[in-house]
Amino acid sequence: MGNTTGSVIAIGKTGRSHDLGRSLHLVDIENLVGAPTSWRPDRIKAVFGNYLRAATWRLGDTLVVAANPSFMKLLAFDLIEMAHRPLCAWGKDAADELLLGAVPADVGARFGRLVVGSGDHAFAPLVASLRGRIETLVVTAAGLIAADLYVAADDVQSLTPAPDPGGNTHNVGHDPQAGAAKMAVIAQ
Repeated sequence: MGNTTGSVIAIGKTGRSHDLGRSLHLVDIENLVGAPTSWRPDRIKAVFGNYLRAATWRLGDTLVVAANPSFMKLLAFDLIEMAHRPLCAWGKDAADELLLGAVPADVGARFGRLVVGSGDHAFAPLVASLRGRIETLVVTAAGLIAADLYVAADDVQSLTPAPDPGGNTHNVGHDPQAGAAKMAVIAQ
């Protein structure tokens, strides 16, 4: 390698850079927890733990978590032991905008997988732009996901409601074509 300034990354037959092994996690934790009436430290911690399991978070992954400042202070001490980038702002869609702004331009070259912890439609263009380049996973709250994001993702995991700290996850049986047709029927 000598004087090279970059790395050569082997791309598999699918064209994806799985060899990178690292994931970029974009977590809109407010979206996963739900209504402000459920913003209790025990519930927030349980939902966040469920997210980490569903997303198969690993040491070395990049974790970016966004919420409004009042919400973030309820989670801050639970995040202290893991490397993460907290982002806080007030306003409608502020967390989405912060998370999207945290995505590096070369995301496909730096990460083998993108995990979005939100069902918001704002993430659909990003996920769609990465389809076929890197693996994309969307982790949603109890099946709440925008149709365009559902169709764009390679895989979707839905958190089961976590009234207790031991909540689990289940796969929503992601098949983009069947899912889009099912959502179109529901929308009518």
